Formats: sequence, structure tokens, C-alpha cells
Amino acid sequence: MGLVHFVINYLGNAGYDYATSYDIINQLQDEGLLEIYDHQGEGHERSIKALRLARRNQYQNRPLEGLKSLLKGSP
Repeated sequence: MGLVHFVINYLGNAGYDYATSYDIINQLQDEGLLEIYDHQGEGHERSIKALRLARRNQYQNRPLEGLKSLLKGSP
């Protein structure tokens, strides 16, 4: 996801301050949780800064883990 798009359209529309959002994103990058990288889409002549989780396999959707036992057919 594009960094500017994420900050403006997701965080900004949710009422978060732009400068603080960038500060937190940079802090998460410094801690090794997020990666900011250059992404160039197919057919585009310029690249953008984009975000991705640095350690994808280490994260779980903990708030929804408790629902697993309520699903039909779950052991």
C-alpha cells in the first residue's frame, strides 16, 4: 500500500494527525516491524513509497482467534 495514500486516506480520514502518523510509521520501521520500500507499478514511470509488514509470519489476528471454536466443523 502506498505510504501517502495510507496516511491521508486511512489514518487522516479516521481523524489521525498526519505528522504524528508519519512519526509512528518511522518508529515502527526503526523497530523492524514495518518496511518502507520503493514500489513501481506496471505501466507507471515513477515509483512510490509503500508499506509492508517486515515479519509477516509473526503476526496473528488475536481478536478473532476465540471465534474459531464457534465455526461449524471446527475441532
